[in-house]
Amino acid sequence: MRVGRKSLLELLTVAILFFCVLAAQKFTAEEVTGVAGISEPEEMGPSMLRVMSNGGFIGCGFFVAPDKIATNIHVMNDVNPGSTYVRSRYATWSVQGVTAYDMENDLVILKVSGGGVPLPLGDSDSVHDGESIFVVKYSGVMEYEIAAGTLHSVRNTDKWLKIKIDIDKPIGTSGSALLNSQREVIGIVAAGDAFYGYAVPSNALGALLDRTGTVESLAQWQGRKQISVSRYCTRGEHKLRAKRYEEAIVDLDKAIQMDPEFIDAYHKRATARINFGMSKVKSGDLKKAVVLYQAANDDLDGAIALNPEYSYAYVMRGNVKVIVGNLEVDRGNAEKARNLYISAINDAAQAIKLEPKAYNAYFNRAFARFKLGELKHTLGNVSKARDLYQKAIEDFAQVIKTTPEYTHAYNSRGYTKCLLGKSEASKGNMEESRNLYEEAINDTNISIELNPNHSDPYYTRGTAKAALGDFEDAIADFDRAIEISTVSSGTFYKRELAKIYYNRGRAKEVIGQMEAAKTDFEKAKELNPNFGKNYK
Repeated sequence: MRVGRKSLLELLTVAILFFCVLAAQKFTAEEVTGVAGISEPEEMGPSMLRVMSNGGFIGCGFFVAPDKIATNIHVMNDVNPGSTYVRSRYATWSVQGVTAYDMENDLVILKVSGGGVPLPLGDSDSVHDGESIFVVKYSGVMEYEIAAGTLHSVRNTDKWLKIKIDIDKPIGTSGSALLNSQREVIGIVAAGDAFYGYAVPSNALGALLDRTGTVESLAQWQGRKQISVSRYCTRGEHKLRAKRYEEAIVDLDKAIQMDPEFIDAYHKRATARINFGMSKVKSGDLKKAVVLYQAANDDLDGAIALNPEYSYAYVMRGNVKVIVGNLEVDRGNAEKARNLYISAINDAAQAIKLEPKAYNAYFNRAFARFKLGELKHTLGNVSKARDLYQKAIEDFAQVIKTTPEYTHAYNSRGYTKCLLGKSEASKGNMEESRNLYEEAINDTNISIELNPNHSDPYYTRGTAKAALGDFEDAIADFDRAIEISTVSSGTFYKRELAKIYYNRGRAKEVIGQMEAAKTDFEKAKELNPNFGKNYK
């Protein structure tokens, strides 16, 4: 079904961890005054820094001692040593070199000329879920802004802080100090996805400060093998973000060739291959896409072999298995698809075991469950399909509980309710079926409110309305879904769009618009000549 496959492709983009990316919404100084008694960002100015290289802004940092600043390795691993310096709102310091670094936690301590005002370090082991937090970050043209939010959770595997914090201009957040209500540093912003930021815990920074020693020049430090590997990884990350997937893979290949145990490069190369595979699906080159997905799966196997507690690798591997499972369904290989869906469910379950608050793992398990349910229903096992649909709905509810702004979770839950409603109707449970279709409409209404520019929820809502006999409104939703959808040259997307035309045709046929219905059926068949046997 259209909603299933397209949303999963979009989910992959959402789930990928990118450096320096956080959710975008600015909080004014007045809104966060009560958080820490700060009325203006400039109050933190003597401590907060921006890192400059070749005249451009590349990241943030902050004083941890009068002559030392902390930032991320990925901010510094590719700078020009001869033109790198740090600036506050009030002064400029040259970078004399590196005094300590921590590859595992993406941290580096720089020695600078002159002196600044250090921020006190808090105890990251004492933080609690829901705690108020904020960041003061550089927002351009000598200006800083306050971003407020809450601590979502602490990752089990590495104690990194998962944070819900809103940034007006997300790029360049790396290296910013994460502060508690006492103005103590409890973390250093290092990465993020579409919904959450991730910060290195302050206790890791404190331990690194205790190990500071002889100053090593930036050029010497960048010449170290570990930093060279990190540099290729960061370059690959930048190219991945720019959708230059083949170039990204080349850089990540180099990183892995230099250090076969550099785990970060494996998951980034897998990400590049997955996204490259998605582009091949859009262009209709399914053979190349499958090769790329298999290579991505191999990368994730490698990452898990290096670290069996790497929860994010299980999440990504489950994504790949569902996508390939969908392709196997299209090929008529039901048994292969079934095994892939089951394996994806197991991967998601392992990720949840490692990180019980991993929203993307719950989403993936829900997705795999409802796809397996569809397959079971097609093969005649309606009872098993209903059980899978119900479990998927429970998982989507868990996603919505932790990440209420995730529009795809509402739409996917709504679509699964449509499937369960159809199943209940086949059993004669008409009242329960009607309730599920109405709940599906409510879910898609929320999805559309969150993002009115996705076609999937309109298709889902149209499906539910048609099932309830509201054909005119269903047609209006199918109209909107078609209006938003873009037809690429690939057979995959043409096939998906064909389903919308076909279902709109069926709705028109019911209300007597026979010529218009015929036109829709013909359009569906034009887009996908092998759609099925029910064309009129």
